[in-house]
Amino acid sequence: MMETIIYQEIDEAIARGESFYKIRSYVEKAILERALIKTRGNQTEAAKMLGISRTGLGGILKRVSR
Repeated sequence: MMETIIYQEIDEAIARGESFYKIRSYVEKAILERALIKTRGNQTEAAKMLGISRTGLGGILKRVSR
């Protein structure tokens, strides 16, 4: 079900003519939000869960928050 929602949002973004990088940022943001919810906002644990460094998570958060 979540997969269907993500595909629908991607389809709508493509129809609006949004760039690959903008659409990718939506998906990345959704992934980070879910991981942070699961870890109750603990960025270190969220990074471990996703298999990335804490610094990497911070960089992605900064980029997708623009």
